[in-house]
Amino acid sequence: MADVQSVVQDLLRQAGFSASQVNYTALEGALSGLVISDRSDIRNVVEQLQAFYQFDSIEKDGVLTFIPRGKQSVMTINEADFLPNSFTITRLPDVQLAEQLNVTYADKASDYQTVTQSAVRQLAPASSQKTVKTNFVLAAEVAKRQADTLLDAVWVERFQCKFSLPLKYAVLEAGDVVTLTTAAKTFVVRITRTLYQNASLQVEAVTTDAAAYIQTSFGTTRPSSQIVVATGKSRLFLLDIPLYNEADDSPSFFMAVSKQRDDISWQYATVYESLGDNIYTPKTVITKEAITGKATTVLSGTAPTAYLDEKNTVTVTLNDGTLASTTDALLLRGANVALLGDELLQFGVATLVGTHTYQLSRLLRARRGTDAAMLTHAINERFVLLGEEIFQQPAGLLNVTYTYKAVSSGQLLDDASEYSFTPAAANLKPLSPVHVAGARDSSGNLTITWIRRSRANTGWQDGIELPLAEAFEQYDVDMMNGATVVRTLTTTSPTTLYTAAQQVTDFGSVQSAVVAKIYQRSAVIGRGVGRTAIV
Repeated sequence: MADVQSVVQDLLRQAGFSASQVNYTALEGALSGLVISDRSDIRNVVEQLQAFYQFDSIEKDGVLTFIPRGKQSVMTINEADFLPNSFTITRLPDVQLAEQLNVTYADKASDYQTVTQSAVRQLAPASSQKTVKTNFVLAAEVAKRQADTLLDAVWVERFQCKFSLPLKYAVLEAGDVVTLTTAAKTFVVRITRTLYQNASLQVEAVTTDAAAYIQTSFGTTRPSSQIVVATGKSRLFLLDIPLYNEADDSPSFFMAVSKQRDDISWQYATVYESLGDNIYTPKTVITKEAITGKATTVLSGTAPTAYLDEKNTVTVTLNDGTLASTTDALLLRGANVALLGDELLQFGVATLVGTHTYQLSRLLRARRGTDAAMLTHAINERFVLLGEEIFQQPAGLLNVTYTYKAVSSGQLLDDASEYSFTPAAANLKPLSPVHVAGARDSSGNLTITWIRRSRANTGWQDGIELPLAEAFEQYDVDMMNGATVVRTLTTTSPTTLYTAAQQVTDFGSVQSAVVAKIYQRSAVIGRGVGRTAIV
């Protein structure tokens, strides 16, 4: 395999495409080899090549056609041709764009060792980096030029536009490059998507520049040797947290792995489990690195939980990776969920303030009923961004301490760090009730009321009461005398009566105010999170 075209040709042949069904003659790019170490479908491999070598694939006259990027404009479209009020353009914030891009690959000239080539936009140290890990065998100059191309493409394509055209432009299709002339500016764009709708052609595109795809830089290779680069230890995060994605309503917990910073040799980690007998068995393999870190400031516990916290901020330093801001609309749809200490929160703004360090602001606090954790924040507490890199695991025995190890690829079990963890199935724990109130009659009998919350299916739906999410509805109400429980009342509805006679028995007289702690019960794990109130 000497080039990209021959590799794609061979892959599509294995997928069952005949020569008349594909057109890959325009593809360019040098490639010495391709390593496929795990089971993978052909489409996934082709998409990796497509992303790295920057080409598009479209169906053209019934033929799957591959088109390299960096073409010249095929036509000019004037603003007068846009359908009324259809042209919009947005720009990605510079803080979300990498200033340094690293490409890792197998270098044939250095005994196939993993080597990195980097592209940098500035002479000063880059404040944000992105690493593209490949399983390609490349020459140093090819990897360097691709790194330059990928970084330039990130910045060139930071403008995204949408517009509608009359059907006379139906000849346009994805991959075409056109020039847009408006009163304000002229743009050269690459079409990424077209759609026929309402007797018009809906077009999505990104700005482009053919010069970004012509690179002349040279890379340096590593001297040939048989030295194996050691993979660093994996960090394991074991999270007993509320059900944040509603994927599996059974006793479970969540785990995530992150690598050591700048460890380019990390590929995956195998998580092993032991029930305290030092006999470890593999539990799962994690191939996606989570974005994790620690807090370097203390987040205030005084904040609203029903609307945006626009006053407080927290600063976190990441082990690796980057964070990005998001819009309020995406925030309300669940974007940027993170665990800070034991509080689930969301952040709308992530501002880079130092090396791997971000200040988080515009916060949504106490997600999924974690309001009790708002008062427990501390320096160096954990930060974990919750996304597809977080894996839900069955909990096994509850309230029993297990030991876990995350063993990096190429690492020995004995060399991995141990993590003790006692799962308690917090994902099944009912949330604490809210809006606790009390009312006394003329005899001193106290009626206590509250409103329950639900740990699952919590989307807002008009006219529908929040689902119970439990096998039955039941509450325990502990009446407190200091730290002592003097009586427990049980009820199947969000109200209970604490009679004057019971108060006399418990305290010696009818009380003008008492402390109650209210729990909703689960059929699986018993009491949920308690709510303490003076009534």
